[in-house]
Amino acid sequence: MSPPKLDLPTTVRYPQGVMNSKGLTDPSQYFGHRRLMSAPVTPVISCAVALIALTMGGLPGSTKPAQAWPGMPARRQARSTGSTAAPSAPQRIDAQTKRLPRGIRCLLVAYSHFLCGADSNHLIWCDGTKMRYDDGRAKTPAQQLDQPDLQDQMAKRYPPGGPCDQSPPAGQDPGRVRYAPLFMKMYGATKRQVKAHLRRVHWTASRRPAALLFTSVNGASRHLERVSKRLARLPTSVRRVLARRPSTFTWRRIKGTKRLSPHSFGIAIDVAVARSHYWRWDLHGPLRRLRYRHRMPARIVRIFESEGFIWGGRWHHYDTMHFEYRPELLACSAH
Repeated sequence: MSPPKLDLPTTVRYPQGVMNSKGLTDPSQYFGHRRLMSAPVTPVISCAVALIALTMGGLPGSTKPAQAWPGMPARRQARSTGSTAAPSAPQRIDAQTKRLPRGIRCLLVAYSHFLCGADSNHLIWCDGTKMRYDDGRAKTPAQQLDQPDLQDQMAKRYPPGGPCDQSPPAGQDPGRVRYAPLFMKMYGATKRQVKAHLRRVHWTASRRPAALLFTSVNGASRHLERVSKRLARLPTSVRRVLARRPSTFTWRRIKGTKRLSPHSFGIAIDVAVARSHYWRWDLHGPLRRLRYRHRMPARIVRIFESEGFIWGGRWHHYDTMHFEYRPELLACSAH
């Protein structure tokens, strides 16, 4: 006689959010280091399931492992792997994490499916590897772009929701510095690896609907889909700048540099190119100097920012067509 089948819950709350049977988390349901069942069950079953989750790193039968937390023992970190899903809301940071540098805290919040912990100068990936945060070198602005570390990437605060008609001061380029190894480890180090994670996003904000390629890693394609739906509801007078099809994934280097473009990782989108302004165009134009201006409606900018995208129009070296999925910078703004 076979044992009776128990109808167990499919959700357990972990320190970094709620993980369901599909491996997706909701950090808005953060409960510190307690593990609580999401549905009422008997005390005996609750204890049994909690014990299995604690010792095995996840639920029985789950295809995704449990999330780790800062300071998790190395032997348990080795069991954890990243997920392509993204948090749906900023996570709450516990007392232990608050002692870490601000930039590390923001990275842990934004990329909790890949980063399982940290020390004062390293990120600890869920596969057990470490990535240095600050290399200790003083750098010029040009060196920060070409030879950055994670600290350089996180040094400038991005100002979401601020005025869109003010020229950013010199040196204010939050998000322009990118530590390539971080993005390569998450999104892919080659064109083939990146393409394996691309998804088609149904873009309805332009005059003609289009299917845009965008990475699904960290939930980026899902956030772009939400941007499209919200933009499509804007008045025609605001939305007319988006009439033409935008551009997304292209494996290439940034013009005039050896650095990979964020378009190479499938995390960037250029909209309203014909109505945009770019610092290189002005620098090599008749005036040969930077002259900040833009024609991007503020309502469009704020919709993108509310979904985890930064805008190149907030850079001193402006790129007003450019939006880039960078939740770590928005996490820093929130905290």
